[in-house]
Amino acid sequence: MRHACLYLLLIALGACTGNPDGTPNVLPDWVATPDAADPGDLTLADAANLEDLPAQYRFTTVNIQQLGSEGEGGFLTLFLQLQWEADINGFKWNQVFSLGPSEAGGTEVGVQVLSAIGSDNENLCSLGDVNSDVDTTTFEDGGVAFEFDRINIYTEDDEGNPFNCSADTTVGNMIPLQGISGTLSVSADWETVTGEFIGCLTEAHTLSLCSCIGDCVPGNAHPGCPGCPEGSAPLKESLGNIVITDTCTNLLGEPAFDLRATFVAKRLPSLISDCE
Repeated sequence: MRHACLYLLLIALGACTGNPDGTPNVLPDWVATPDAADPGDLTLADAANLEDLPAQYRFTTVNIQQLGSEGEGGFLTLFLQLQWEADINGFKWNQVFSLGPSEAGGTEVGVQVLSAIGSDNENLCSLGDVNSDVDTTTFEDGGVAFEFDRINIYTEDDEGNPFNCSADTTVGNMIPLQGISGTLSVSADWETVTGEFIGCLTEAHTLSLCSCIGDCVPGNAHPGCPGCPEGSAPLKESLGNIVITDTCTNLLGEPAFDLRATFVAKRLPSLISDCE
């Protein structure tokens, strides 16, 4: 998740939209846009076929519905959409949903979000120490609802330089999303998952994180990003005049930005293992 040159562009295009109303951190009234969540096969997986698990699915599309005070169709979300698509297509951002059978059996499954690196689907490995916990949930109506305390968004350039950097060891070289909740549906052939989620990014983390503008370009050091790759700029600056929002602020008990998105993910040809 990178925020490229947004501060000056946001000033040029004017202020963002106002805050949405404060609603619980749930998704019952939030409808995914059809073009972002169409699995191609409208028939959903049957819980009787859980023997198809374990399976892992890499994001191929993430459609931003809201980031902070900026909604779908706003300049910031449209700009980020282009950047995210480029990162996903270039295998610089590899977020993977892992679905596996639960020890309890029956219709319970374990859901985990992995952060991976690699140049293509056949050469991915998982950054095991930054993966989410496993959420044990029930498979019903062709999918699952999931919740995570935190998932980590890790991206890097072709040379392995992380796009995000922080001297705060609790953050590290990734963007931590907290208070995650969402749903995913599985196509009948078990090849595609689609869904939606909401996550929270605290203002404190935007102050401690630095992000590169595009690739990390040497010779452009920022005084607010000591120890980070040259080309980094403080994330808070890159967010410009976007403001915090109520749902995540109330959920976490500190100023925070809501991130709402829909996604499509495709099944990997084989299960990935932790990086050596």
